[in-house]
Amino acid sequence: MTAITIRRARRADVARIVTMLADDALGRARERIETPLPASYVQAFARLDADPNITLMVAEEGGLVIGCLAAVHPAGFELARRIARADRGCSRRQRLPQPRHRRAAGALGGS
Repeated sequence: MTAITIRRARRADVARIVTMLADDALGRARERIETPLPASYVQAFARLDADPNITLMVAEEGGLVIGCLAAVHPAGFELARRIARADRGCSRRQRLPQPRHRRAAGALGGS
C-alpha cells in the first residue's frame, strides 16, 4: 500500500480538483469540465492560493491526487493537531500524514 501524503495544492492540480468536484450530481450541474479548463478555475485558484487565511491542500497517493481540502484560518484562531490522550506517544501518531507546507505543518501540529 502506498502512503498518502498531504501537501499544498499547486496550479497543476487544478484540473484534477475540478474533476473531483464534478464527481457528483451537484458538481456535475455546477462545474465545467472542458479542455482546456476554463481560465476562471485557474484565476480562482490563484486568488485562493494568495489568501493568507486559506490553505488549499491535496491528498496524494502514488503520484495521483485523490482528495482535496481548503483549510480556513480565521484571524486569531490557532489550529493544532490533536491526538487522543490514550494514543499519545504510540506508533499511530507517527503514521499520520506529515504536511509538507509550513502553514499546513502548523495547522496539523507539525514543525
